[in-house]
Amino acid sequence: MRHGCLILLRYRMILHGLFLAGSFAIGGVCVRAQQAAPPELQSHLDRAQVFLDQQKYSDLVRELRAAIAIWPQTRGAYYQLGFGLFQLGRTAEAGVAFAKELEFSPPDPYSLYYLGRLRVNAGQRRKALEFFERSLASGEVLDVRQRVGSLYLALGLYNDAVPFLESSVRARPEDGGLHYLLARAYKEKGRLKDAEAEFNATARWKSKTATDLQLLMKLRQSLTAQTGSATSALAAELAGSSDTDLLIAAATTLGQAERHQDTIPLLTKAIALQPKLAEAHYNLARAYLALGHDDKVEAELRTAVEVNPEVYEAQVLLGTLLAQSGDSERSIPHLRKAVSLRSPTARLLMMLGLQYYKERYYSEAVKSLTEATQLDPNNADPRFLLIQALYKNLDYERALAFAEETLNRFPDKPLAHFHVGAQLNNFGRLQEAASQLELALKKDPTLLEARAMFGDVLFKMGKAQECLGEFRRVLAGNPKWMDAHAGIGKALIQLKRYPEAATAMEEAVRIDPDMPSLHLYLSQSYRGLGRLDDARREAQIFAKLNEDRARARDSDVERTYPQPPGL
Repeated sequence: MRHGCLILLRYRMILHGLFLAGSFAIGGVCVRAQQAAPPELQSHLDRAQVFLDQQKYSDLVRELRAAIAIWPQTRGAYYQLGFGLFQLGRTAEAGVAFAKELEFSPPDPYSLYYLGRLRVNAGQRRKALEFFERSLASGEVLDVRQRVGSLYLALGLYNDAVPFLESSVRARPEDGGLHYLLARAYKEKGRLKDAEAEFNATARWKSKTATDLQLLMKLRQSLTAQTGSATSALAAELAGSSDTDLLIAAATTLGQAERHQDTIPLLTKAIALQPKLAEAHYNLARAYLALGHDDKVEAELRTAVEVNPEVYEAQVLLGTLLAQSGDSERSIPHLRKAVSLRSPTARLLMMLGLQYYKERYYSEAVKSLTEATQLDPNNADPRFLLIQALYKNLDYERALAFAEETLNRFPDKPLAHFHVGAQLNNFGRLQEAASQLELALKKDPTLLEARAMFGDVLFKMGKAQECLGEFRRVLAGNPKWMDAHAGIGKALIQLKRYPEAATAMEEAVRIDPDMPSLHLYLSQSYRGLGRLDDARREAQIFAKLNEDRARARDSDVERTYPQPPGL
């Protein structure tokens, strides 16, 4: 490989204090003479390699231009040409070469990086930021994280700087420069305590011994090489440290490689040494979650947010897990806090809005879901939730108008037709409702919500025979859809088919004995059959259950969410 491949990584690795003899590749692709290319191409590439090693950039440029003239499809050569020109100060030509390299796919992160450097030198900071962000998205190289973070700060983009630098120090905890930039970002946001902690971290990492940093580097190299036994040995060696920074950095590196079991000794030791390390508790919770130790996750997350309520990821994860467990009330404060810490995503706002809805904080649900729809206008899901929240918030006209607007935006969505039909049904506009529900079912015959409502609308329109078929189709899809059972009962009674009604309602009552309407229709069926004692018994059961339901309905009113300080 050494003689057949122009190595494009060597100088990059040297910049990081590393040396990989004979390994020169860009994006995993070696620059070498292709089989169909003339033999003199490889000679130029080999000479270019020598000049690169000797840092003779004028000679490097000459050989690469000759190679490209012979074989323009030589991937990597344009980047290397750009690098040589960059070193010679011929920046305009370098920019052309880097841009030419980007015509290959996937894009080369190094070419993007140096195009960013050129834009910085030209004072074009926003354009530089775009190139650095694209470089990082293509593959982390050189000091690209510091470049991105520095530009966020220089451009006053503090809301972007904080989350980016927080994730960066987790990815590269040993990089003191990233801690310093995060400290500055925290200071700009008024988070002085967090800023002080990061300034201290900057100083601590600068004072680490070379041995500590070499251990971390070896750990990363073993993970890249996928040498499991070497990784385990290095993890065990690092676990012997009493340096909490080193323990957390090693655990973070292992966690990113999904070696979650290996992170636990490191994190538990870090916590034993320094119990109030929010990041250690958060990372331990992530490890437990990945390993399926669900019973241990919540306690670690709670400790993390108690130690430092500003840890966004811990607040989001705790709120999400509580929501998934059905504990909407307890999830809300954590999701609210997460929203307050960063510019929220539509997904986070939708989750928060759903928890508000479940706990009957309808006004808050409307606010969150409205913002979610604005952030992600091409996603129909938050709009469907918002329609329901508006209805529950007694804003009926707005619910219908927003449902119609949603249908105009998403005419191919069956649920869009369903929600318009549901709101028209609420207004008693039955024929229009039926039309929309039919359209929903035409697009998705399995949409049982639409079919059940269509059956109900048909019944209201006096079409008892037709609605029977719809309710029975619902039960074919879900035998425990109790409103469909009730629909069948009332339709059969309307048709005076009392024996069928009684049989159907008796079966339904066995499935759900606590649904009041089933007992009402069973009572009416018995009365139609002349079974008056049975009818009175079922009527009494209905009266008792209906009274309980009325109390529950009366309590199902909007709640006002308290506004505790700090959340």
